[in-house]
Amino acid sequence: MNQERTSTAEIVLQQSDSALVLDATNGSITTFLSHGVILIPRSLQQRPLFRLRFRDTDGFPREISSLDLVFKCLSLTLDKVVLSYHGDTESGLSICIKVDSDKDKRFLWHLSLSHTFPGYLEWIEFPIVVVPGDFIRQGGQGTLFWPAVEGILVESLSQRDLTHSSYRPIEYPNHGWAGYYPGCAQMQFMAYFRQNRGLYLASHDAFCTTKEIEYAAEGDDVRMIFKLYPGARGQGEYQVPFPMVMQAFEGGWQEAAEIYRAWVEGSDLPLPSRLADRADREPWLEKSPVIVTYPVTGEGHHAGPTQPNEFFPFTNALPVIKNIGQKLDSSILTLLMHWEGTAPWAPPYVWPPRGGKENLQAFATGLHEMGHYLGLYCSGLAWTNTAVTGDGNYDRTKELKRDDLLRHMCRGPLGEYESKICNCDELRWGYDICVKTDFAETVIAQEALNMASAGVDYIQLFDQNLGGASYQCHDPRHGHPPAPGPWQTDAMRNFLGRIKDKLVKAGYDHVRLGCEAAAAEPYIEHLPLNDLRFFIGFSYGRPVPAFAYVFHEYTTNFMGNQCLVMETIDGKKSPNNLALRLAYSFCAGDLLTVVLKNGGDIHWAWCEKWDVDPPDQEKHWKFIRHLNKWRQGAGKLFLYFGRMIKSQELEGLFEVPLHLTSGEVIQYPSVLTSSWRSKDGEVGHFFVNYLDSRQEVTLDFDCFILRNPGEREAGQILPARSTIDVPPMTAVLALSKSCRNEAQTLKEFVH
Repeated sequence: MNQERTSTAEIVLQQSDSALVLDATNGSITTFLSHGVILIPRSLQQRPLFRLRFRDTDGFPREISSLDLVFKCLSLTLDKVVLSYHGDTESGLSICIKVDSDKDKRFLWHLSLSHTFPGYLEWIEFPIVVVPGDFIRQGGQGTLFWPAVEGILVESLSQRDLTHSSYRPIEYPNHGWAGYYPGCAQMQFMAYFRQNRGLYLASHDAFCTTKEIEYAAEGDDVRMIFKLYPGARGQGEYQVPFPMVMQAFEGGWQEAAEIYRAWVEGSDLPLPSRLADRADREPWLEKSPVIVTYPVTGEGHHAGPTQPNEFFPFTNALPVIKNIGQKLDSSILTLLMHWEGTAPWAPPYVWPPRGGKENLQAFATGLHEMGHYLGLYCSGLAWTNTAVTGDGNYDRTKELKRDDLLRHMCRGPLGEYESKICNCDELRWGYDICVKTDFAETVIAQEALNMASAGVDYIQLFDQNLGGASYQCHDPRHGHPPAPGPWQTDAMRNFLGRIKDKLVKAGYDHVRLGCEAAAAEPYIEHLPLNDLRFFIGFSYGRPVPAFAYVFHEYTTNFMGNQCLVMETIDGKKSPNNLALRLAYSFCAGDLLTVVLKNGGDIHWAWCEKWDVDPPDQEKHWKFIRHLNKWRQGAGKLFLYFGRMIKSQELEGLFEVPLHLTSGEVIQYPSVLTSSWRSKDGEVGHFFVNYLDSRQEVTLDFDCFILRNPGEREAGQILPARSTIDVPPMTAVLALSKSCRNEAQTLKEFVH
């Protein structure tokens, strides 16, 4: 390892494949080079290395940056630098930052501080990394990976602004879809790459501390934001208990995910055992049921007054589900919306179901007799005062006041009570319940037990608690510090564990719980099946299955009810969008979802009203059946149990435009692909043609091609540089030839 100080105004740390340059006058990051490519160029604009926010004893904020403090470089060696910052006498602020490197060629950032400010430290943003904003869909070369919504490639800075998803700092009250960790941001790494060279930026935090992980425009550049909430640190000393990591790499988002997965699997992160090794995995999930979801009141939208439809009483739908099960030759998880006897999407109270328990129980029994399963959508840790769904008469404001229930709700730093998640004129008004309160556990656990008693197999108990998130609360009367912090993750994990224990104790150990979005990493153990909704990523950029890349072996996700997807995608300009979404979810290893309209027909998505013309029925039913047969047959070792690996490059593809309602256009390859390794080391590559025309692709490796999902039929052995045809709306599996005997049949070839 060599190091040169290029000028008195620079502090340089070098690895064999990277260099990190700091400003010698204030410690800010000025340059980062990855394998000879400049990813952070020098800027004329002076930027801080960190920011802090304090709150005084009345809750009012005061922000301080490194540029406000007295700076000194205490020591500099070949592979380590120690920086010191001091504030005024009022704050008594003293900060020490150490940057060193390790055998894995990573730059590790450590921060410790002390203060005497008459209040507390609310958050630390550190280190501040700013990269160029010349993204590829704006004519530049850069791409940013962001870990929210399972993973998004940001290829245009303007895209989120066009879709009403502009950046706003994570504050009370939470707003749902944003970079809130652990929650909608399920993982703790970002990456920036250009010219096949990348910068990996991550918090290697096995404690899973609450964070903001975001990106924001800063002039023509982009700030990669990691903001840590230490939990109202008062006067005294504090040391961030994990390193922030910067690392150079070659490649794109998959290579960055490899780095993060290697850390995850070597860390103390609270993960369950892999599905392939788990003795207690649920047999009905292993069957790869197709998720069939629909409302029992209303006509396909969550807002407005709702009257019973043709699927109510619940048992009315039994012939429809029977027909779908036969059509798909698959078990079905029927996942109901608008089933509550209170009001749809009006938590926490859902019980009894509309029309009483008996009909729902009879529906569950009928499903089970056909080999199918029952699931229910719920709406998370929230309190509804009033709701305009249902009959429009839902009102618990008197109860809230009478029982002083406001004391259980999430409170802001200035004593305010407010909620933004699903609070709107067309749905409901209320508050978020703090997970630390006894009230939360008492109410939510009882509702879960009630549902389980009717024969329910799956409860999406935490819709709106995206990723299983515990939302911000500043009320110390609940038994936690007066600010967000590590207590939230611990409280939510304990809360989930206690609800599961109560279900098991009551004899409902088969019941599985889930949330909206993939479960954030500390909650995977308790939320084994979740409504992924990858398409939300179109509000920001191009979705990629990064969560599956890191965590597919440990948990199961499904495609989700696709809520509001047709408000994002221009269906008239992109008529094949449902087939694309099905192919994407299949390649990500997710269970497939069918959203029904009246008559039991496939519809585009939830929130698409029933009077909208549906997609082509025959071809989509056939496509879903075909894809799910792969999950049940030769693909099961990969798509249910497998480990995602870097996908293969294919030749012979063309670009298919996906038009968004914002006017943005994302180009997708005409064949989607994903690659997997089974527990036994077999490597499989799926190629999915979601179009109506046959395609030819050229493979660059020796393989054994399977065209039929069944394991009884022999495949075809092909040498490298072979061209194969992929028929319309079908998937093909290529198994790496390895040392297999060319005369082997598929049954012998596949373990």
